[in-house]
Amino acid sequence: MSLVKVFMCFFIFYSLTIASELKKVTVQLNWKHQFEHAGFYAAIDKGFYNDVGLEVHLVEKQSGKSTFDEVMNKNADFAVGYSSLILDYYLGNPVVLLASIFQHSPLVFLSKQDSNIRTVSDMLGKRVMINPKSKSSASLNVMLINEGLSYDEMTLLDHNYSTKDLINGKTDVISAYISNQPFDLISKGIPYNVIDPVNYGFDFYENIIFSHKDLVSSNPELVNNFLSATLKGWRYALDNENEIIDLILEKYTKVKSKEALKYEANIIKKSLISKNIPIGNISENRILRIINLYDELGFINEKSANIKDLIYNYDKIKFSKEQQDWISKNPQVYFSGNPNWLPYEAFIDGKYIGVVSEHLNLIEEYTGLKFIKVPTVSWSESINFARKKYIDVLSETTSSILKNELSFTKSYLSSPIVMVMKKSESYKNSIFDILDKKIAVIKDYGYVSEVKRIYPDLNYKEVDNIQDGLLSIENEELDVLLCALPQASYWINKYSLQNVRIVGKTKFEASLAFGVRSDYKILVEILNKAISKIPQIKQQAILNSWTKVKYKQKVDYTMLWVVLIITFSIILLLFFRHKALSNHNKELTHLSEVDPLTKIYNRAKLNSLLYEQLNLFKRYKITFGIIILDIDHFKSVNDTYGHNIGDSVLVEFVNILKDNIRDVDYLGRWGGEEFLVVCPRIDEIGIMEVARKLRNVINAHSFNKVGKKTASFGLTVCTKETSIKELIKNADNALYQVKHNGRDGITFS
Repeated sequence: MSLVKVFMCFFIFYSLTIASELKKVTVQLNWKHQFEHAGFYAAIDKGFYNDVGLEVHLVEKQSGKSTFDEVMNKNADFAVGYSSLILDYYLGNPVVLLASIFQHSPLVFLSKQDSNIRTVSDMLGKRVMINPKSKSSASLNVMLINEGLSYDEMTLLDHNYSTKDLINGKTDVISAYISNQPFDLISKGIPYNVIDPVNYGFDFYENIIFSHKDLVSSNPELVNNFLSATLKGWRYALDNENEIIDLILEKYTKVKSKEALKYEANIIKKSLISKNIPIGNISENRILRIINLYDELGFINEKSANIKDLIYNYDKIKFSKEQQDWISKNPQVYFSGNPNWLPYEAFIDGKYIGVVSEHLNLIEEYTGLKFIKVPTVSWSESINFARKKYIDVLSETTSSILKNELSFTKSYLSSPIVMVMKKSESYKNSIFDILDKKIAVIKDYGYVSEVKRIYPDLNYKEVDNIQDGLLSIENEELDVLLCALPQASYWINKYSLQNVRIVGKTKFEASLAFGVRSDYKILVEILNKAISKIPQIKQQAILNSWTKVKYKQKVDYTMLWVVLIITFSIILLLFFRHKALSNHNKELTHLSEVDPLTKIYNRAKLNSLLYEQLNLFKRYKITFGIIILDIDHFKSVNDTYGHNIGDSVLVEFVNILKDNIRDVDYLGRWGGEEFLVVCPRIDEIGIMEVARKLRNVINAHSFNKVGKKTASFGLTVCTKETSIKELIKNADNALYQVKHNGRDGITFS
């Protein structure tokens, strides 16, 4: 038997052995294969499930089979369901909600535009295609009941889940997913109306991953591993939608066209998954709001059940009331790190990757915080951003040069500082063995200051980065490079450097931690709790994933091969240098988008969001609205109390707005004491409700040192082809009527 055959037999045997060790898990989907299940496909294809010892099988929804019953009868381990799961829980069923992929329900009513059926009341006496007993119809049922309309007052038709009967006039209204059926109408050039529960105040979770209480109780590790891998799959799918669309068409289904899947992915990313909320998040407060709605409409007879048993919290951390309040008021945290410190971290094409990135993902899941990653072109620039408080958190080491300027978390990962020298050098026991050498150290690295403090008289030469340091050893310009073990191993193997090696380790360590701005001490407490929650086995798995596959085997074939590799490495290094220099003068995203005082979007970012919404309207006829609001008589605040108090009132005002707009809305500072709210997927009824709610909470609030303040509102909704300039003009005109014509505090244009 040839060596190749022996190897193949061994490989097949090894693969079968690994596969047999995987735990088989079944997931019952709530519909057919399409992009709404993209996270599962990504997690399977990218090996995220295999990494945690799971083999996941997906089962499409079958006619006549209940997704909920499949889990309750233990035919499936996990499933995808709807907000009606809350009702199932109150009926005594042992259901546990693990994660909500959609933060907003995609379920709506559709009618043709020429039918003039635009509101719930217009549906009276009409033919409606819906399955009212389906669990997926919960948000539609609640909306109808709240508007005083009964299915008895309509002609109900069996649902065939197609737009054909709507197009042919056999029905007046159909229930539909906003991410699916509208594409059929758009592709045929048929204008349509959307009646959305969100506009009537019913903003439900949907596509909720759930399981049986018995499984959650008996095997929490399996549940946690499944959930972590699934959410990782969703993050990958959202960042690589075209790849996942091709995967769906290749391996799962060709029922939907590539264009239809792209439409679905676009709506899911823009309308159903919030940019400001971690993927899969389930808020206890929001669940309580949904329960109260069900209670008010008579769906629940009593609310005594403990909802903590309903929401999965295996990895949830018990935060104090003060810490919970801080997270609620500061859901986004601005973060940066070293753009060139793999395998620990790096910014590659604007994406933040590496060991630290994987830890941040876990901290997001544990805390509910969202880390906004701010790219930089150098470590020095990252340090400068931290000093100027452009960012809130910096990826650091415990021996940082910023010890007196930042507050530091506990360390979550440590690695020894090693000595890298020419291959011909013998083993070194300590720094005492290199006292006469020219020693390369990387500029601004924290452990370097510690080394210099203890050994101040050595011959140190600063280099800008790890690549320069290694090449200085390779080219015999310097004798020794001091750097962290994982970093040295990673780059020696990545560049296939043949003339350098690790010759020993020092007593120093690079202990990873987070440096937090000094006025955010409570954030340090929050991060420490999350760091303590990360299992050591998971940390080791993260480190392995960034060191195992990425190393190249160092084989000395011929001198020509060595020369080629070194030449390629130098070219690659020059390429990255050129790219960094070309990007150096680009304005950073967070500076160009965020108002420095209130930490909400500025005018430039609001304009880009408005154009994005207008493009959605032009392509898919999804309406959106604008609210311009102005604090009344604000000049008197500055004149009476001074600008510092005025600024604090603006910040307090913004916090009220953030807490009371819809999760899907965007808030920004339009100028001075004027603010703008962009409201996707909304009509005249919905935007008026949003404005009234804001006015009521503002009127009821007593501002620090200033007392009561009021605000005026100008509203408009995009329902036809127009321009951003015209929409802003309409909202401004409405605001003018309020301010100058003695109109009510809210006026619609």
